[in-house]
Amino acid sequence: MTSTLFTSWLQDFDKTMAVRERKVVLIVDNCCAHPPVKNLKATELIFLPPNVTAKLQPCDMGIINNLKVFYRGILLKRLIQHVDSSKSFESFKPTLLEAVSILKSAWGKVEPATVINCFRKAGFHEQNQLSEVNDYSLLAQRSCLCSPDSTKRATLNQPILLMSTLK
Repeated sequence: MTSTLFTSWLQDFDKTMAVRERKVVLIVDNCCAHPPVKNLKATELIFLPPNVTAKLQPCDMGIINNLKVFYRGILLKRLIQHVDSSKSFESFKPTLLEAVSILKSAWGKVEPATVINCFRKAGFHEQNQLSEVNDYSLLAQRSCLCSPDSTKRATLNQPILLMSTLK
């Protein structure tokens, strides 16, 4: 990921959300590939403070580990099939396309409950009725989420809403 690629993706994403008349908040880490982007119409960025991403990011709470377990299982199964077909162990070299295909299959095995539980563990809580904003269904409460310029802060009493399309 580069800052140019992120900015380009974010601007396209923002245009899509604006066309759909949706307002979204994206919580991103503070890596150099995620610069502040100005003139967004439907998207607001909130940056995590330094050195907290491992404690807050749902993917770091078990989603990636679960994906890796399934990926390795599928890869091992293919290796066994390769060896069973009288081919040598050393000749087993999946292509990039095969690796991506395996990754897609592994992701399909990650249960929605795993993703939900990891988001909960990271402090995101589902709230079914948000009367003020009808485009949102997830609520995150954190003690100090702020932008690099410290102009946008969230406190424990000020929930951060995430778009419902994260499901």
